[in-house]
Amino acid sequence: VVWQYPPVIEVYNVREHGRRHFRTLEYTSNMSLCVHEVTGEPYPDRVNGILAMSAGIPMTTCTHLPSLIISRALSSEIGVQIHIPERFLAGVLPMALMENYVFWQSEDDNLIGYEKRNHDTENGSDDEGLPTSGPTNRLNITLVKDKGDDKVGFCNSKASALIQRVPIVDVIE
Repeated sequence: VVWQYPPVIEVYNVREHGRRHFRTLEYTSNMSLCVHEVTGEPYPDRVNGILAMSAGIPMTTCTHLPSLIISRALSSEIGVQIHIPERFLAGVLPMALMENYVFWQSEDDNLIGYEKRNHDTENGSDDEGLPTSGPTNRLNITLVKDKGDDKVGFCNSKASALIQRVPIVDVIE
């Protein structure tokens, strides 16, 4: 992916997971403009005459690995959801969101991010055995797809997304 302004190059690898193809971020020419931290030691690089810290290896190859699809059906209203591992959202969503949420894709291709639970004590509960803290919000990520189809099946369709944070109110009975 090449961005004209500011000039940035991002290289993604296409990996198969559960008979679907996903992009994984392998290289960025400017770490300060990338929404995810690329593995590897940063090194100075020039893109369009601008010096920046690059990271990753642009010519990375991947081997085919076994995969497992995790799906669930919480209710008829939500429908079936499929778990999307973090590695397939790298470079697409900011790292701060990926560290704090677990993402599930609905049948309409939209994503829901459920906040990861944090525990204040070693065993994760208070004196009564109840969780010390629970989720306080959820992310709704609505995909807006372009009209064109992906004819080759390698993540080439275009879309934009609307990310909304929705507060969760605990009901105490």
